[in-house]
Amino acid sequence: MARSSFLAYLSAATLTVAGELEFAESLSSEPQSQGNFWADLAEGQLYKNKDNPWISSVKVEGRAHYQAAWVDGNDTDGNGFSGDFEEFRRFRVGTEIDFLTAFEVSVGVNLVDDERYEDGDLSMGVEDYANAYLRLSVDKLFDLLFLDELEFTYGRQKVRVGYEAHRSSNELITVERSALSNRIRGEGSRRTGFLLGAEKDDFTLNLGVFSHDRSDFVGSWNHGHFYYGSLQWDLSKQWTLLIDGIINEGQGPDEALGYDWVTSLSVLYEKKRFGMSFNLAMGDNGDARNQVFDEDRQGAFYGAVFTPWCWILEDRLQLVGQAQYQISDESEGIRLADRYLIPFHDAGTAEVNNGRGDEHFSAYLGLNFHPWKGESRVMVGVQYDDLQTPDGNLDAITTFLAFRTSF
Repeated sequence: MARSSFLAYLSAATLTVAGELEFAESLSSEPQSQGNFWADLAEGQLYKNKDNPWISSVKVEGRAHYQAAWVDGNDTDGNGFSGDFEEFRRFRVGTEIDFLTAFEVSVGVNLVDDERYEDGDLSMGVEDYANAYLRLSVDKLFDLLFLDELEFTYGRQKVRVGYEAHRSSNELITVERSALSNRIRGEGSRRTGFLLGAEKDDFTLNLGVFSHDRSDFVGSWNHGHFYYGSLQWDLSKQWTLLIDGIINEGQGPDEALGYDWVTSLSVLYEKKRFGMSFNLAMGDNGDARNQVFDEDRQGAFYGAVFTPWCWILEDRLQLVGQAQYQISDESEGIRLADRYLIPFHDAGTAEVNNGRGDEHFSAYLGLNFHPWKGESRVMVGVQYDDLQTPDGNLDAITTFLAFRTSF
């Protein structure tokens, strides 16, 4: 959709919603739910009336994430290299509307594309859609005998594999997700699909099928598909277990995932000021039959991420650590995260084998400062990476500074 068309559509939609709200409020036999107007507004709640059968809630969501990094290391030839980067990591706005008792529509757009870390350009405006889906909550229409909740969702939505993917970017406690998390989420973690979600007591189940289509909006089903499953078990108030998996079908793993299949087991523990997560994953990159023609990038891969944290000052200052290890059967079966070592390969200023190797270890230590309650925070961190490649060993230290705010 062209940007001009999108803006015209957005303006028309805004006028339509405003008209619907006025009409719906006039039909409501009950007064609007009472609450703290300014507190609701600060959280993006523009309208809320659970007794209105037409439109019961209108919310807006936004996030702005900025970060900078300084890198110093030794490349696969043993030569030293260094560099610095800055980028607007995310700038996103969206809306969520609940209507007709059981329906929800959610649309979010990314308003920045900052590729300066890859020696590209910074552009502002509507770049693509973070999400665009319609959800039906069956449990709001009927009393379910065997389930607490039952939802059907269709459209562009996030595929969550591994604990870090289950957390919003607003909630991440490290500046970047681990390389393993980026790997198992797939080359594009937002795809068009159909998702069934069900809850019963301490269990949450999600099953879905997603298209490989890389469209920026809701995609077609002409490029193959993959199957997704996730099970969450809340063992207690402190312990949570997550099992996720993807099986790829269609025209090959490079269409959307970069692998043939993956499975992930995550354990989360939280109690008062302390917590930790542990994620264990394994998968298969595929082979020549699945269009992975480079033998060095085929075969199985394995990995684990351990992330402990504690609050030094409750709700204000958080200490975070992370240790990650991943390994593969083939010499280039794993890869670093895109930020910020691979850009040296793209720029030709250091030999990093495009971030590919067969064994990778990283360690992260950081502090998160929350100046006030909410999701806004300043993050500082230091990460060490060691990657074994066919051409030699790559090691580097990256220092991060980031600011996150959202509503």
